[in-house]
Amino acid sequence: MKGNETKGAETAMILATMDGGSRGFKRPPSNVPCELKALAQSMAEQCQGLPLALKVIGTAMFGKISPELQWEPLLKKLRESRMQERTVEEGLYERLKLGYDVLSEDDWRLKDCFLYFAAFPEDSKIYFERILRYCIAEGLVPAHDGDDPRADAFSLLNKLWERSFIE
Repeated sequence: MKGNETKGAETAMILATMDGGSRGFKRPPSNVPCELKALAQSMAEQCQGLPLALKVIGTAMFGKISPELQWEPLLKKLRESRMQERTVEEGLYERLKLGYDVLSEDDWRLKDCFLYFAAFPEDSKIYFERILRYCIAEGLVPAHDGDDPRADAFSLLNKLWERSFIE
């Protein structure tokens, strides 16, 4: 891909992930207002073609349709963080951090749930039951409120998967 084609593909990735297509980037959403397309283009440019950054930022925008309240503040943070970076790794880290920071907007428990994964070595098998016990012990998932704690924990893990934080 060259120039405009690359930018178009990166913008499509942002738009596809914000519409819930984070797994496979099948299609950009239809009927997207021009203002959101322009903001997605700006976000894609700030991600500098880094696929993981595009994916995480795109999924961070999942379900967010207000340009003034949701898109523009994140775009401003992306621009500010880009001014401080010195290497590609720092740039990727800043974009991933912004995606992580947005997690608490959807459910305050998502950040805490995600942090449990740091207790395991990279690429190790992590069992659902173990994460479930941690979530109950920390009070992230109600243990005796009549609701099934497994369903609540699964919902949290599914949200992390949808946002590309776990695989």
